[in-house]
Amino acid sequence: ALQRQLMRVISREVIEEHRHLVMMGRQQAQEQLAIFLKSLADRYQRLQRDGIALSLPMSRYDIANYLGLAVETVSRLFSRLEEMGVLEVNRKSVRILRSDLLASLCHSGTTSTKRHGAG
Repeated sequence: ALQRQLMRVISREVIEEHRHLVMMGRQQAQEQLAIFLKSLADRYQRLQRDGIALSLPMSRYDIANYLGLAVETVSRLFSRLEEMGVLEVNRKSVRILRSDLLASLCHSGTTSTKRHGAG
């Protein structure tokens, strides 16, 4: 039973790393950030924590490095998501106001901020 549980945990981590690699190849910066935030919210829920009120474990600079974006792009995207009514951001605290919109942004590809043209 312990071995099966360990394999499930390892498998979940491999899947998350694969998702990250796929995300890094995407052209849309907004989509990358949305996927990052949705993934964090999903992880919170798996840990029986509130998946709406998130405490960012990383600085904007670290998030930018993780996503392969400029820190200015990440800051602009957080502001844009706030303006769209998707998030409420206060330093390292993020409150997801519209999880449905966040989920749709994960698959959108409709933003004009491309990774190679932003920041």
